[in-house]
Amino acid sequence: MTLIRKVAKAILIFVICFAFLGIGAVVSIIFRPLPQFRSGVRARCTRLWAILISAVLGIRIVQRGEVWPLVQNEAYFIVSNHVSYVDIVVLASVRPVAFLSKHDVKDWPILGRLASFAGTVFVNRDSRRAALPAMQEIEERIAHDVSVVVFPEGTTSDGLRLLEFKSTFFDLPARARLPVLPVALRYMSVDGRTVPADAVSPVAWFGNAPLAPNVWQLFGMHELVVRVAAGAPLCSSENAGGDRKKLAQEARARVAEAYWTAEDV
Repeated sequence: MTLIRKVAKAILIFVICFAFLGIGAVVSIIFRPLPQFRSGVRARCTRLWAILISAVLGIRIVQRGEVWPLVQNEAYFIVSNHVSYVDIVVLASVRPVAFLSKHDVKDWPILGRLASFAGTVFVNRDSRRAALPAMQEIEERIAHDVSVVVFPEGTTSDGLRLLEFKSTFFDLPARARLPVLPVALRYMSVDGRTVPADAVSPVAWFGNAPLAPNVWQLFGMHELVVRVAAGAPLCSSENAGGDRKKLAQEARARVAEAYWTAEDV
């Protein structure tokens, strides 16, 4: 039965992704002359895709933090810890967003095309020249009332610790005075079993670990509970004086606080 369930989930996800490839193509064509609306439509389509994928995978999202009701109608530069590719599904399920991603994801089969249709901003982290147009795209998304999610650790971790935030990610919010929303993801339980605080996250994909076995393990889970905790928003001019390094440090501190002190599920 476990094998059948895993195969069934794989087929359903494949069908959903291909369906949204078609939807994304249609949205891109219809809203090409209307970029101010295209960003929002793409983000809402991405949220629907993520909600469907979450349902197939048995992901249950629990939101924590008093600020969530206060920030639903505003666009933010969202910064979050990064444990797995599952983080993207979780955060996209919570609210309409776009993501910042490394440029080579754009060339991935199927997923790269999906990411493009979702309005993902791609950036070559090895090229300073490429950073400017990426920052301009992020500013455009936020101007169109779409929040942009950034993983400032620059890579995934095992979920046991929070890596240092790279200050380069905070150049735009520091310069443009964009509001920053710190968010912490923590995978709390699998199939009713609580994940100990000193255990590697059950969905962690980091280092040189191969992707396929990790995905196959995910398909075998009945229920995965993840806590999404939001900290108090940051304003660069108020909290860091426009200094990107100070802003990165303050954002990391608030993500860490939300990760370790938010009410358990």
